Amino acid sequence: MEEREKTYRVGLFVFVSLFILIFGHLWLSRFEMGRKGVVITVLFDDISGLKLGDPVYVFGVNKGKVISIRMLERQVEVKLWVSKDVDLREDTRVSIKDVAMISGTKCIILDPGISPRPLDPSKPIKGEPSWGLTTVEIGKLADQIGRMVDFVKKGFGEGGGLFDELRKTLVAIETILVENKKSIGKTIEESREDLEKLGNLVTRLDSLVQDLEKGKGSAGKFLKDEELYNNLNLAAKKLVELIDDIKKNPQKYIKIDVKVF
Repeated sequence: MEEREKTYRVGLFVFVSLFILIFGHLWLSRFEMGRKGVVITVLFDDISGLKLGDPVYVFGVNKGKVISIRMLERQVEVKLWVSKDVDLREDTRVSIKDVAMISGTKCIILDPGISPRPLDPSKPIKGEPSWGLTTVEIGKLADQIGRMVDFVKKGFGEGGGLFDELRKTLVAIETILVENKKSIGKTIEESREDLEKLGNLVTRLDSLVQDLEKGKGSAGKFLKDEELYNNLNLAAKKLVELIDDIKKNPQKYIKIDVKVF
């Protein structure tokens, strides 16, 4: 009997202690909020997973938290505690945003407004719809990709300036080869290696142009095609080397016969 009575007393003591602790914490919290901040009410059509305790950010600074969420007939009432040093104006705007896309953590974004009249905390604010971080980021990414594709098409698409210049360069190189083969005769044999290099260069450049004509110069493939980039660099380097050699040793490549009719 005494053991049972002792158990009851211990249980009652623990229960009362917990009650006092919880009540005291809630009372102190409300007192602190009332002393250093203001509570505003926001009505949302959809809170997108918002929870009690989620932070309220003003210009990127944590200035409050969600203290109440209540379902109404066709809306959700959310009460926010906001620090008193935030000057809330009549045109205050409130929206919900993702803090972390994967975890689904939310926060409140509060714009205190610029109206000359202060906000009346007793009147609810209409919350702005939340489109979610994912939708916003996808929209920005799609816009950037679109601009990139347009830029590459202007340079490498049909009629693009870069494409035309590359085609003209190939024609000029082929003309030089034909003229040299007809005019320098036996001298060509001495420079066979250089001419073969030039021929290979033309073939590789022509192959690159054909790839571009087939659509391989679109934004995604062109920017990721490392081989194309390396080939262009190599071709330019070889062409510069050949031109330098022609300047230093013109007699190896060109023989001019002047005939008077």
